[in-house]
Amino acid sequence: TQDRANWEAYVRKTVERKPKAQQVEICRRHEHLMEMGPEFCVLGAQNFFGYVVYGFPTLNLYIFESNGINNATYAFRGDWKTASMLTKMEVLSGGLQEARIYHTGLWHENIGRLFYRIAQEVA
Repeated sequence: TQDRANWEAYVRKTVERKPKAQQVEICRRHEHLMEMGPEFCVLGAQNFFGYVVYGFPTLNLYIFESNGINNATYAFRGDWKTASMLTKMEVLSGGLQEARIYHTGLWHENIGRLFYRIAQEVA
């Protein structure tokens, strides 16, 4: 689809100047989130520039994935648009995120746990 093509072009563009190993790592995280079937994606949202927002409104869950390494994935419930306008410092100091998942070897497992927990709450 056109949206998928835009998303792929955006992710490719954000990683093109990074070392190959970093490109693979970043693309793998984005691919994993896309495979989870978000209802929408927002590329480079507001103050979270360098992030892609993956929206799962059925779960009231919005995942902000970084286009960098050694960073973190942020999960929000509710008003993701307001969250996207805040700085990371404002988010962290206010404890506004549902979860902050660091880019470690456990990232895929931790994302899976987050989705499982939210799905249980919604069910």
